[in-house]
Amino acid sequence: MRHPRTVFDALGRVMTLPQPGAARITRRAATCALLAPLAVTGPWTAPGAGRALADDGRAPAYATVSLYDLPFGPLPGPGGTGLMRPARTADQAAEVWAAPVSGYPVSAAYGIPGGWAAGYHTGVDFATPTGTTVRAAGPGTVVRADYWGDYGYAVMVRMADDHYTLSAHLSEIAVEVGEEVNGGDRIGASGDTGRSTGPHLHFEVRADTGYGSDVDPLSYLARHGVRLASAGD
Repeated sequence: MRHPRTVFDALGRVMTLPQPGAARITRRAATCALLAPLAVTGPWTAPGAGRALADDGRAPAYATVSLYDLPFGPLPGPGGTGLMRPARTADQAAEVWAAPVSGYPVSAAYGIPGGWAAGYHTGVDFATPTGTTVRAAGPGTVVRADYWGDYGYAVMVRMADDHYTLSAHLSEIAVEVGEEVNGGDRIGASGDTGRSTGPHLHFEVRADTGYGSDVDPLSYLARHGVRLASAGD
């Protein structure tokens, strides 16, 4: 005759189980027996797998997950389920965006009419003293760093999102073509070179390298969390 054996569950209560035999307890059943007291705390929830953000930018809906769907491993600690949202990738975590200069508002806005080849101002100007540090606006690769006609000494960076930023009329260039930069890295110093009416930084954002593919620099930077003040603010 087989005698039942006595074991204790996770809360110290007595459980009577038969000796192993034809009705051997499976690992899943044993796990269910040990974790059953936790079921009263449910439902357990986790983000729906592969579900994108809604159109309005809100977090995705949560889907109920069966207790059996939880992976074997440490149980959650006090104050949480132990389930986490996917971590940001290393590239995303490393991205930094910054203003091209600090402490100076925009002195000439984007799009104002004037005697430029496009008929309007294709970037924004910052009235800065010669020698003011000019920084990369975000992550990217330097594709041009030399004297560029009316722009004087200039640096163009292909950004990680495939836009291009142009910093012009520099007095100094501190980077080389092919160099990778991140937002806030020093790329040069402002100046008065090229076709210029006085010391300032001319900053453009383009959809490609060609003149006339410009986009509003303030809107572009704002999409990346950088908001710049204009002279009228």
